Amino acid sequence: MFLSAQVPETIILSDHKILFEGTDKYLYYFYAIRNDLLVYTKDEGAYKTGYKIELEITSEDDKSIRRYFKDSVISTDSYTESISRIIYREGFIRIPLDFRKFNVKPIITNTTSLREFRQPGFYYNQDSLKKSFFLVGDIKNINSESIYAQLISRGRNIPFVPNSVNFILPFRKYADQKVNVIVESNGKKIEFIPEILKGTNVRVIQDSSGILLEGYRDSSNSLLLIKDFNLSLPEGDASIRITLGTDTSFFKTSARVQWFNKPRSLMDENLAVKLVELLETEEKSDSLRKAVRKAKTNALFEYWKKHDPTPLTEYNELMAEFYFRADEANIRFSTLRGGDGALTDRGNIFVKFGEPEKIERGTTPEGRMSEIWYYHSPNRVFRFVDRNGAGNYELR
Repeated sequence: MFLSAQVPETIILSDHKILFEGTDKYLYYFYAIRNDLLVYTKDEGAYKTGYKIELEITSEDDKSIRRYFKDSVISTDSYTESISRIIYREGFIRIPLDFRKFNVKPIITNTTSLREFRQPGFYYNQDSLKKSFFLVGDIKNINSESIYAQLISRGRNIPFVPNSVNFILPFRKYADQKVNVIVESNGKKIEFIPEILKGTNVRVIQDSSGILLEGYRDSSNSLLLIKDFNLSLPEGDASIRITLGTDTSFFKTSARVQWFNKPRSLMDENLAVKLVELLETEEKSDSLRKAVRKAKTNALFEYWKKHDPTPLTEYNELMAEFYFRADEANIRFSTLRGGDGALTDRGNIFVKFGEPEKIERGTTPEGRMSEIWYYHSPNRVFRFVDRNGAGNYELR
């Protein structure tokens, strides 16, 4: 199980990769099922469900060759967890590649509801296999002989996040050739200097913390490692090209740098610009609106770049926090009359200062509902009154 803030439409994530283990080759099919896709039943105080993964291997003429299955039973005491949209149930199936050409047809079944989810199939031809890269989180015990890291399974999506995501490419031969890594993304051309771990391979394992890559000694294999791979990549489509010595076609692939939990208020260009008015003078806000109309969202991101606490990376923590607060304010402070909660008086203060240390709720002498918000850093007090009884608390 892992926690994620995927866009709501992403209910099943899947990926498949090839790994050499000694002289043998294996196909790994990775999956992650969003938790609320599964139907839970209550049994003896616990909420229970399960799922089955089936991979049908067929020949080129669609004749069934072999089937692989994996069953999982899930139990939780938490109703909130049973309906969560940010928890994913993950795993993998390992298949020996003892057929030269074949199709793979994945089927996921919720064993409680018996609902089937047929996933996109794919074709493999061992005569034209491509190298597979892995994205991992924090790497532990890294040296010339070992590596241990949690796998980030997002298909060919590179997460746009503030923390480091590392790139690993296993390959079969290396003789101290020069290695060049170039990524082109959103008009930028970035060159990376990789590390080469000679005589090292990785295997995929799973424990209670998730899916992991574990290193081991393998004289016929090497690993190409790029630390902090994601930090200099902007959002959008990317092409990755690696040359090894004179081999300019050593590795080429496309990917997408994607902000999975991007604030909704930042996706709405008009609202995103309007929210800046909470921080800026009318003159500066008007100038930004005009610039955005001419240059679309680039002008907005250029504005926030001037206030980026980590200008050497693409992810702007200050901008992200501002719009995450706006999203929260839209949920908390929307009124019966509609409109964006972030643009109400309480929403305005929440976006600027964040969660108050203390809130006192009561009534005014006139019998109107009131709230007093206390902040310690900076030391501020804000008083709000619901003058018309519609939930629109006004700052007084």
